[in-house]
Amino acid sequence: MLKIILILGFWSSLPITSNAQTINYKNNTDIIHQKDTTITHHVGDVQVIHTDGWYVIEYYIKLRNKATLLRGKVGSNKTFDKAGYTWETGRKVAVRLYNTETDDAFELKLFGDGNTSGMQIEDSQIEKLNAKPGGKT
Repeated sequence: MLKIILILGFWSSLPITSNAQTINYKNNTDIIHQKDTTITHHVGDVQVIHTDGWYVIEYYIKLRNKATLLRGKVGSNKTFDKAGYTWETGRKVAVRLYNTETDDAFELKLFGDGNTSGMQIEDSQIEKLNAKPGGKT
């Protein structure tokens, strides 16, 4: 009987997800309110700029042997002050916008090849963008 309890205890400590996989965001950055144009960006850089209710996610991929800027834009009435991100491939980045003082968070994936770019958002995440406090929309 003791062996069964240990096995159940082990399984109960594993993260549970629905269709989406659990992502380990390896990098974190502050969300800024004004872009600093004096900074030189490199392949793999990600920055998030919040202005007028929009979060502009800028990410840099390697294209023709140089860092190429791609962007995604998400509107929200939520306030996020940090962004976590991890690169899934050289052209696809998973990003989590979050607030360090509340449990508000939003996850998305951005991808592109220099000619086109796109955004992948799970249905459950869309509701989080404009949910009222307490998780009600």
